[in-house]
Amino acid sequence: MAVRYHGSDLESPTSNIQHRTFNIELWTSNVQLRKGRKTLEKGKRWLMLIQRAALLNQAEKVNDALLECEELIKIFVQSIRTAEGKRKK
Repeated sequence: MAVRYHGSDLESPTSNIQHRTFNIELWTSNVQLRKGRKTLEKGKRWLMLIQRAALLNQAEKVNDALLECEELIKIFVQSIRTAEGKRKK
C-alpha cells in the first residue's frame, strides 16, 4: 500500500531514508575514487621523473608501469563519471 509522504508516492518513510543512504554511499565511493585517482596521478609523475632522470637502468619496466598507470587513471575517471551519473538520478 502506497502512502503519500511529502508529496510523493512512497511505500513508507523508510524508503526515503534508504534513498538518502544510497546517495551517501555513492558520494563516499566517489570520494574514494577521486583519492585513488590522485594517488595514481602522483605515482605517474614520480615514474616520469624516474624515467627522465634515468634513475633506473630498466627503462622498459618504467615504460610498462607508466602505461599501466595511465590505464588505471582512465578506469578511475570513467568510474567517477558513472558514480556521478547514478548519484544525479
